[in-house]
Amino acid sequence: MTRTLKLSLLLTLTLAAASCDAQGTKIDSAEPSDDGEADSDTDSDTDSDTDADTDTDTDTDTDTDTDTDPDPCSVTIPADVMVVTKNAIALADEQLWLCSDATATAAESGSVFYMEARSILQLSGTHAAVYVKRGATLIASGSAHDIYYEDIADVTTSASDATLVACEEIVFDASSVSGGCD
Repeated sequence: MTRTLKLSLLLTLTLAAASCDAQGTKIDSAEPSDDGEADSDTDSDTDSDTDADTDTDTDTDTDTDTDTDPDPCSVTIPADVMVVTKNAIALADEQLWLCSDATATAAESGSVFYMEARSILQLSGTHAAVYVKRGATLIASGSAHDIYYEDIADVTTSASDATLVACEEIVFDASSVSGGCD
């Protein structure tokens, strides 16, 4: 729920920023009139404000509806994931699926890790997303990681600005992966 709220706030701020110029001044969305000149009608400001309020209300209603919010603990493993069965060193912006009894080290940034039980990941760097199933071991440092876990006892972190999300169960959809973990 917290992640959904953050995403909603980010979306609201992004939409608000899109209607402003670089100096933060509101951009008037006046449409050209028949003579090709922009319409300087003051009603367009009122209409834009009303539309923005309506959009915000719609977003709020959607966020409270749990049926349409994606479950952050249920993820699809991409077809191009690197399946690790023994040992690996992860590079930047890679996606690794760590099978049981696999070990990986990652010191780069922007990677995504899907950890099965009995896998081990030593993580530093920044901005990684890690899905830790019960019985896996994550040792994280660095900063700004998003860590989803079933059991906090499996996570050791000194990472600053880490986001920790407790999951009752992490579900991997690996239907697009050929030759994945058993």
